[in-house]
Amino acid sequence: MGVLLKIRLIPRVNNHFTFDGRLVKSVHGHGDGVGVGLHIKRSVLDQDLRLPRDEVILFITWRDFKLITEALAVSDRETLKLRKNKGWTVGPRPFDKKHGLRLDEDLRIHKFM
Repeated sequence: MGVLLKIRLIPRVNNHFTFDGRLVKSVHGHGDGVGVGLHIKRSVLDQDLRLPRDEVILFITWRDFKLITEALAVSDRETLKLRKNKGWTVGPRPFDKKHGLRLDEDLRIHKFM
């Protein structure tokens, strides 16, 4: 199982991410904003499950869920600041300043067989 090492807020401004003090060119330009990244370490269970090397299974606790949810709220507020209070209507968590946050309805939960 992948191990959650850190929850990271990663800003993207002018098509560049700021990550660990470095500027990294964004491949896909979707405007300025602050994203929430889960820094995950591969574990022995991922090998036992015979997952490809570039995949992990992450089991999260309720505490992890709460921290991730809080980070998403911070991300939305910081993105709104970066965009000078101009909302956005595309992306996984669109925010319309007039109507507030709209959560994704498609959670893409894999069905167990």
